[in-house]
Amino acid sequence: FLIVIQDVTDLRRAEEDLREAKDLAEQANATKSRFLAAASHDLRQPLYAMSLFLATLMERFKEPAYANLLEKMEQSLESANKLLGTVLDISKLEAGVVMPDLTDFPIQSVLDQTAIEFAPVAEAAGNSLTIMPCGAFVRSDRALLESILRNLVSNAVRYTGGGRILVGCRRRAGAIRIVVRDTGPGIPPEMHERIFDEFERLDNPPDMGANGLGLGLAIVDRTAKLLGYQIELDSDVGKGAVFAFEVPLGKSVSETPVTVEPPQSIASSNLRNATIALIEDDPSILLAIPEYLSRWGCICVTADSGDAAVRNLGRAGQVPDLLLVDYHLSNGETGLDVIRILRSKWGQDIPAVIVTADTSPETASLTREAGIPLLTKPVRPAKLLAMLQYLLQADSEQPPISVAAPDSALTPHPARS
Repeated sequence: FLIVIQDVTDLRRAEEDLREAKDLAEQANATKSRFLAAASHDLRQPLYAMSLFLATLMERFKEPAYANLLEKMEQSLESANKLLGTVLDISKLEAGVVMPDLTDFPIQSVLDQTAIEFAPVAEAAGNSLTIMPCGAFVRSDRALLESILRNLVSNAVRYTGGGRILVGCRRRAGAIRIVVRDTGPGIPPEMHERIFDEFERLDNPPDMGANGLGLGLAIVDRTAKLLGYQIELDSDVGKGAVFAFEVPLGKSVSETPVTVEPPQSIASSNLRNATIALIEDDPSILLAIPEYLSRWGCICVTADSGDAAVRNLGRAGQVPDLLLVDYHLSNGETGLDVIRILRSKWGQDIPAVIVTADTSPETASLTREAGIPLLTKPVRPAKLLAMLQYLLQADSEQPPISVAAPDSALTPHPARS
């Protein structure tokens, strides 16, 4: 018989130290997540209200002296909005609190969202934005994929002065290759790697008005690596730029492509005299949105909860044409709860949009499953207006974005707002 006796006190102590260190690291990570979420929500709310108040002032004061001052204020506020969103995005990626949630979905839904968001911006910059239809299903994190495409298109719009921007998809073996092509000034070869670093920006002609910290492509690169994608760049000076990456095909690729259906209940073909129910628990936004929308002839009925909305709409004797709802309301009520209440009250599938400062994937997933469009605060007033016009079918000659063509029939499809 051989008996071995060993003192494992130090080993047990080391294991306990490791467990304590692991628990502390997890607590710190959870604290960072909560802080970033709270900071994101609380900072976005007042900026959203400020942008709406400023847009209202710009509509009312047309004199050159006022207009010039207000335009500079708008530019400063827009820069602050972009900077806030970018810094928060890069902070979340740095903190490692972003975890991919992979699902199967039609890539066209991401393309449609891109068209709705950037068509007015591209037009204002004098650019032509074209979206190519694609009927494939992909497997990815929808919110992160939208972030990649949003930053690539935003970058193209910023650096392409009076040119063309094309977003398209091509099938590859087991994947979809997404391409963003522009006719901008191009990127010199020595900058192809550096352009993805933080705070790296090209020196542009002053008339292009590019601004920011140079974090957009850094977010693209880190988000792509998080999803396991490789961003490819093909560009040279004076020849524009092409950014491309591949996304795995989803299991539902053989299903019928999804078409964005027009709203089923529309009482007005434009914003004038449209009754909009605004449900929001932030007093500043409750004041700012009706003030802004009144300039476009809208009738706004406000409330801070679902029950209050039912009472106020009943008192006004109005059936709303559209529901504009915050997601997080008082007493744990959500915007989806309110939409269900109001649709049930009138027995109609009233068009609705959720506007929220919550950027979590969970909220995006819940609204997507409910088939409700989602806008993230702070929303540019022009973008909010474009969404309302889209939902109310403002222009009968421009139907809602609807693409069901297969990839083999890739014909250009101009982006519409």
